[in-house]
Amino acid sequence: MSGRVAKKLLALLNASFPERNGLPIEWLENDMHPAKGAWRKKSMDVWSWQAYAQYKDNSCIAYAVGSYATMTELIKFKKLEMVGDEIYGVKET
Repeated sequence: MSGRVAKKLLALLNASFPERNGLPIEWLENDMHPAKGAWRKKSMDVWSWQAYAQYKDNSCIAYAVGSYATMTELIKFKKLEMVGDEIYGVKET
């Protein structure tokens, strides 16, 4: 998946979640998957996109996440948070 919005979201994911349990992880372009076709409709109860993070030693997947918010909605935030396996934007206070 390429595109400026996806790249911005990947940069946000890497900045917001650089490690898990003290081990470094990375969010890669090939592991990001937007919803396609009819699944893109907001009326459908499915994530707008999903992504996977791998440990840097490529041992296994560290996170499998997604969001009902679109990539475009999320890149407006400076930081992201994860609740369970869903990604949200963090509002500045």
